[in-house]
Amino acid sequence: MGWLIRGVFLVGLLVGAAPMAGVTWAAGTTQPDVTVKDGKVSISSKGATLGDILRAMEKKAGLVLKASPKLEDPVTNDFFASSVDEVVSQLLVDYNYALSQQKKKTSVGQHTQNYLLWVYEKKSGSAKVVTPAKVAGTPGRAPTPAPAPPTPPSGGGMQMMEREKFVNDFGNSDVIARQVAAQPPGDTPAGQNGILVHSIQADSTLAQLGIATGDVISDVNGSPVRSVQDLAKALSPEAVGDKTIVKIERIRADKAIAPIYINIKNKE
Repeated sequence: MGWLIRGVFLVGLLVGAAPMAGVTWAAGTTQPDVTVKDGKVSISSKGATLGDILRAMEKKAGLVLKASPKLEDPVTNDFFASSVDEVVSQLLVDYNYALSQQKKKTSVGQHTQNYLLWVYEKKSGSAKVVTPAKVAGTPGRAPTPAPAPPTPPSGGGMQMMEREKFVNDFGNSDVIARQVAAQPPGDTPAGQNGILVHSIQADSTLAQLGIATGDVISDVNGSPVRSVQDLAKALSPEAVGDKTIVKIERIRADKAIAPIYINIKNKE
């Protein structure tokens, strides 16, 4: 599992780059033409929306759209033999996003590659119209350094963590379970997920993630949480396996939906 940024294979988080030229917004909508050859993506868009283009890339380019707001901005641009991350970086120049490269081995020993994409909120003050310049795949385009991680809407957060630190911090489920006092809320129907945090140890591993008194935590990466033991087990290295994104579903005390993401970095 890794992250590909401008042709350099890295491990980490790729987030929306600083605004750059390369995408033109235009009136009118039409379906995009997306083709993939030798791992390179070519797109012809004559006003298709961002959402339409990303959905077409889901079908043909191994992109998996995990979460996004409505992406109705129309785009008119052609992309020629560009990598998935190059295309995404220009399409989402006005958005905060995270892009993860995931490699899997099939039952017959072949390797497949997917890109997991989370699109967050639009950047404040981003322009509606971007002046076109060089399109992805053409020479002479200056590389853009990776900026700081985005903050998802509603107060959630993305935290970077080395794999070794994650294993050390979450390797003992009994220790994790003792860091927090929580139980299902009093009005929770039988069988429904969720624990209400009554107290949490200051400076503990869970507190450093941002979990606080009053939070309701319902699941971790889809595993239901109905007790502190469930939470600790779901966060254990054994449960997480080789995943590089851990999502803790959380509703804060102010009722805001604010999931916590842990991005685990593997060694290169």
